[in-house]
Amino acid sequence: MADLLHLVPSDDQMALIGPRFGLDVADVEEMIGLGLSAVREQYDALRPFLVSTYRGEDDFKAIKIHLDRIVDALVRSAHGAANYYETRRQLAKDAKDKWANEHRDDDRMGIDGQDNYTDRLRRNAAEHAVKAYALFHIASGACTLTPK
Repeated sequence: MADLLHLVPSDDQMALIGPRFGLDVADVEEMIGLGLSAVREQYDALRPFLVSTYRGEDDFKAIKIHLDRIVDALVRSAHGAANYYETRRQLAKDAKDKWANEHRDDDRMGIDGQDNYTDRLRRNAAEHAVKAYALFHIASGACTLTPK
């Protein structure tokens, strides 16, 4: 999760990205709660079936393995979304940079009066920023689960 902090946009960046592109930004507390409740609800539902008694003590190995896999899937999903966002962000940045982009015609107005190529790249990066931000907070909620 630590390396995701460098890939996912910060709260301050999302406060700028959302309004600038007219995108809804996920509520952090709600996303963290969603990740936390996803794991906790599965624990409550599966405890009678996956926790066995061995020599008079509860054996949590099966439920631990299952929940570890669920959390791992959430973290991998967030990591994939963050990497994809970072790729889109870098493409948009390079298209706008006159030294990295030898085809500067890309920032001219589109022939049909629509957004130009660099604006479309920036919009695409912003849309993926919102996705990565939400998935990161869901995964962080799943990772903060404390035993009952």
